[in-house]
Amino acid sequence: MTRVKRGVTSHRRHKTILERTKGHRGQRHRLIKRAHESMLHALRYNYVDRKDRKGDFRELWIMRINAASRLNGLTYSRLIHGLALAGIDLDRKALADLALTRPDAFTQIADQAKAAIAAGGDAPYRGTTGAVITITAGTGAVAVATAPAAAVEASADDDDDDNDSDDDDEVEGEESDDEESDDDDDDEKV
Repeated sequence: MTRVKRGVTSHRRHKTILERTKGHRGQRHRLIKRAHESMLHALRYNYVDRKDRKGDFRELWIMRINAASRLNGLTYSRLIHGLALAGIDLDRKALADLALTRPDAFTQIADQAKAAIAAGGDAPYRGTTGAVITITAGTGAVAVATAPAAAVEASADDDDDDNDSDDDDEVEGEESDDEESDDDDDDEKV
């Protein structure tokens, strides 16, 4: 078997490690073992902090929405509840952007949330309302249109019909377990 000299690959690997740890203090950017440890820690921190950044931004968006909603006479939680009642399905990133760049548009949305809270009712499931918010370029006019309640109820009824059809597929002559247990209960009562 031929002899393989591994100096080239080792040198290349060491070189990339030292390039990645450039700027670290002391031995952590000079010696291979210490630099490799430093690189592994740095990559781990990088991964974790990329995940944490998403939570940090959500926290920032909530603070901005809360401040803007309090200017409109609502708290953050009441605004989010009112938006759910009104069927307005905007995420926190979009709401925070509106609060910061377009306070007039945010005020209109907050007014809709107030009206929905005053009207009462139950909040629909998220994403079933079909609310459309349109902001026209140039003029900046804001229009919020929600789907008619009859259309939302009709789509919910269609889903219920699909679930009921599974129960009708039983074979005639065979009783289901539920019917047998009902017969057993009648015998015990007698």
